[in-house]
Amino acid sequence: MNIRLAAQHDLKTILAIERVCFKKNAWTKDMFTDMFKDPMYTFFAVDSGDRLVAYAVLKTVEQEAEIDNLVVHGDFRRRRIGELLLDKMLVQVTQSGVKEVFLEVDTDNLPAMALYEKKGFKKLTLRKNYYGDSDAWTYRLSMYNPQCTSCNLK
Repeated sequence: MNIRLAAQHDLKTILAIERVCFKKNAWTKDMFTDMFKDPMYTFFAVDSGDRLVAYAVLKTVEQEAEIDNLVVHGDFRRRRIGELLLDKMLVQVTQSGVKEVFLEVDTDNLPAMALYEKKGFKKLTLRKNYYGDSDAWTYRLSMYNPQCTSCNLK
């Protein structure tokens, strides 16, 4: 398993994973292309052998970060890939001086909510119809949270 920064040449595979996992709510190629050009966004990729199997999109603005997307291909779930990817992002934002991290997660995505809560994220608000036909919880993580072991790595 190799976690690395994603590059523009990964876009085709990222889009394929996005469409399989999110179907009608998938981000478009233009959205991804614009984010790749924007220095506020950092893309991460996870390779298993020679195959990209997961990716994440992190937006950082001054002392706040937002995890806009963290996606593991269905064939590779339940292998801690999402957790390792989340840890990598939390180490990076800690090293860059971020104080808080936010994210939204579908209220039906119980495995993701369990992971975020395990890492110290706290539920803030319920966002009705955030994903069109489903709701989302907004989560917040203080980088000074002792429950977040990745946050304390320097």
